Formats: sequence, structure tokens, C-alpha cells
Amino acid sequence: PIGVPGGLYGSSLAAAEHVVRHPGAVVFVDGYNVAKLRFPLLELEAQRAKCIDLCEDVARRWGTNIVVVFDGTNGLGIAATVRRLVRVTFSPEGVIADDVIRREVASLPDDVPVVVVTNDQAVIADVRAMGANPVSSDRWIELATR
Repeated sequence: PIGVPGGLYGSSLAAAEHVVRHPGAVVFVDGYNVAKLRFPLLELEAQRAKCIDLCEDVARRWGTNIVVVFDGTNGLGIAATVRRLVRVTFSPEGVIADDVIRREVASLPDDVPVVVVTNDQAVIADVRAMGANPVSSDRWIELATR
């Protein structure tokens, strides 16, 4: 895991910014977890687009390597859209985004710093056990919108 400097509380905004800005870090974002929390009144397609826009803002600001993972293969228009700043992926049929995130984290070499953005406690426990730094979706939204 990426070490958090003394004086920063582990789930604070400052700690989240520290791990997200860490050089070489890969940030996996649980797309619908963030989208439904931040944009609950929008249609699904608009939620996805707005979530990706938030992630691109973070990538633009700090050069962060971000992968946004959504459930399902119904992301028509998004997958075909060229996104220069973030990679957008959809889970295959019958597989949930949580499992795609777990698999992606497990597939990276141990020396690659990883951050996972989600509020899903099971995913947090699993990726933490693999050495990733979890950041809550709430904290991510706060970070991305300030």
C-alpha cells in the first residue's frame, strides 16, 4: 500500500489526495458506485457520462492513471468514445464490476501502487488484503469536485 504521511487521517480528504496523486499509481473507480451516489436523479447513461467527466477532471489535474469500471456491457456510446485521460471498461455478461476490479488489482505487479474507489465494504476488504489503498466514493467525489 501507499504510505500515508504522519498527521493525515487514513480516510481524510488529504490522505485520499495523497494516494491518488502518488506517482505511478493506478486508480480503479467503481463507476456505478460513484455515479449513483453523485448523480442519483439522472438517467443511467447520463450518470455514466458525468462519472467519467469527474474522473477525467482528476486525471487532467494530476495526471492520474484512472480506470473506470461499470457493470454490464450496455455502455453503448461510451465504449466507442475515445477517452484520452481515463480508460473506461464494462464487465462482461454475468460478471459484476466488483469482480473485474478485484481481478485487475490482483493482476498488477506487487510494486505497482493501486487505489480503489468504492463504498462496497467487501471490495474494500478484498483489495486492502491485496495491498491496495481504498478511497471511499464519497471522498473521491469530494476530491473531484473541489
